[in-house]
Amino acid sequence: SNGGVDLRIQDDGPGIPAELREKVFERFFQMSQGDHRQYEGLGVGLGLARAVFRSLNGEVQILESPKGCVVRAFIPEHGPEDIVYG
Repeated sequence: SNGGVDLRIQDDGPGIPAELREKVFERFFQMSQGDHRQYEGLGVGLGLARAVFRSLNGEVQILESPKGCVVRAFIPEHGPEDIVYG
């Protein structure tokens, strides 16, 4: 069988408020808006990551954290019967 993956990425930034933890997965959503945004990027990274992980029966989520932001990306263990070609 092929082992699963449980990856956690953490930063020391301001974190993501609980009420926005699902919204950040929406395409083009950005925490800061307008011409003077604090961060660059298109706002598609987390949504794309979630789509890829879900296609493998996994998940990407923002976890509760006392400091910063913690993103968990998980793919369960797969066996040969789980592999679909085409």
